[in-house]
Amino acid sequence: MKILVCNDDGYDAPGIKILRRTLKAAGHKVFSIAPRVDKSGSGSAVSINKYLGWNKKENYLTVDATPLDCLRFGLTEFSPDMVIAGVNDGANIGRHPLTSGTVCLAAYAAEEGIPSAAISQHRGNFEVAKSILLSVIDKTLNKYALKSGQFLNINLPSTLVDKASYWDQKITSQIQGGIVCETTDISSNKEMLWFCIKSRWSEAHRYEKMLDAGVVLFQILGTFASGGGEMDHGQPRKTKNQKPKRSGHKR
Repeated sequence: MKILVCNDDGYDAPGIKILRRTLKAAGHKVFSIAPRVDKSGSGSAVSINKYLGWNKKENYLTVDATPLDCLRFGLTEFSPDMVIAGVNDGANIGRHPLTSGTVCLAAYAAEEGIPSAAISQHRGNFEVAKSILLSVIDKTLNKYALKSGQFLNINLPSTLVDKASYWDQKITSQIQGGIVCETTDISSNKEMLWFCIKSRWSEAHRYEKMLDAGVVLFQILGTFASGGGEMDHGQPRKTKNQKPKRSGHKR
């Protein structure tokens, strides 16, 4: 598989080097593109009326630009089958994905119809990434059948346990003050519908505890292309006391 690797931490960051080595070891054809310097937290920023200097060495491009500039350039240059952003230095949980260049890269690729994932390392402990990244990527490629506009947000734990757990979370609808999630704890095979009515900051604190306990967090996120918003499994969510809409002319 042709996989384009990108990030927002810069071309010389440890995370993208680990990701490249892991994918190559798994037999994939890897292309890379990244900013020349750290552009963390730049979200979906793009350059306007600016010359973008770049250098190419084999299948690696470095660009004097934002992460999203890099990705757009890379999609044209390499035409990948999949995009993987990361491995980010620090988790992307709670509200952090809103401004994360790493998550934005995966979201943009998904909107372009390309399977994608964002991978982040909690507390920057890249020794964990070296140990489990191959199995995480294998799980990513073989288990998840993403719909158009969906992508994976994966957070690696700060510590290793004897047997890694995986926590899958599918965001199916957004409601005021929280999110509605469908979750599966693979370690116990217990499925549940989880209504997160607390603020995202509170949930971020909970996710931190999970990551510190050795849990690998998988989230299936959706862009506007996947029909996000007030939707539940593709159907409009009815709110309390909602009156049906009438069509046609008044009688």
